[in-house]
Amino acid sequence: FDPEPDHNNDQNLIAVEAQFENDWIAGAAVFDNSFGQDSQFLFVGKIWPIARSPHWYFKLRAGLLHGYKEPYEDKIPMNGLGIAPAIVPAIGFRYRWAFLEANIAGAAAVTLHAGFHF
Repeated sequence: FDPEPDHNNDQNLIAVEAQFENDWIAGAAVFDNSFGQDSQFLFVGKIWPIARSPHWYFKLRAGLLHGYKEPYEDKIPMNGLGIAPAIVPAIGFRYRWAFLEANIAGAAAVTLHAGFHF
């Protein structure tokens, strides 16, 4: 939302997420942050259906974000010791084994994720 000349628009994100009973989730992601630095996100969360739809859902992840280092350590709030809390809401659509999600990363970005359920 607030582009800077240093921003990298290729995050190369790879994530693994496990879904448990009652739609609780846990997972991890590795990616290049907006400044091209290797970053990691460990999280737990929950999924809620939207309007009782079998396809549309809201997902909320919360966890710890690591990887924003000098000179960009102040680009995310509460980045003490290089680790910051993070909350990532998402709206998704799933059909059979495939899904597409729009994720809001703070006030900085919206990312699209596509993937498969196993």
